[in-house]
Amino acid sequence: MLTATDRVTARLEEARLQIAHALILHVEKAGLYSVELAPLGDALVTEVRGEGLADWTARDGRLVVNFPSRVLGARPLEVWLERPHKDLPETITLSALAVAGATKQTAQIGAASAGGIRLKTSELTGLRELPVARLDRRTDELLAFVADQPEWTVTLAAEKLPPRTIAEIFNLVTIKGVKP
Repeated sequence: MLTATDRVTARLEEARLQIAHALILHVEKAGLYSVELAPLGDALVTEVRGEGLADWTARDGRLVVNFPSRVLGARPLEVWLERPHKDLPETITLSALAVAGATKQTAQIGAASAGGIRLKTSELTGLRELPVARLDRRTDELLAFVADQPEWTVTLAAEKLPPRTIAEIFNLVTIKGVKP
């Protein structure tokens, strides 16, 4: 039996969207030697890390992670994805990285943006909003969601904010007394 919990962090920047999946696989009974994650969509896999990881391959929208020995119990697995873009997209869509064969899969999703970019929730499917303060391992996320099912998507509207200048002025005047 295989279950998975996922903590997703998405960060939109001027030239790319970075998505980090911090999965914890819970393997019971028979164990497993490999796990398949899908769909990757148009994202590129930039890194995969985990304890006792042999290798990984990404092709045809799937990521296959192999282990050198049978995996039992809880096993953390980190997957970093990236979507480059020339111009800031009007919307971005985040979706689940489903674990093949998992009987249960849950996720917490956090979204952040670089300075000068505003994110707003546009459309939710299979998840609900969550107060940002309730996110596990919160960093700089401004939006938060939770999903209790393996198939979820969230569409976020991205808007470039107009530039603004903030100036601080400090004046220092020193008066010295002169003796006659």
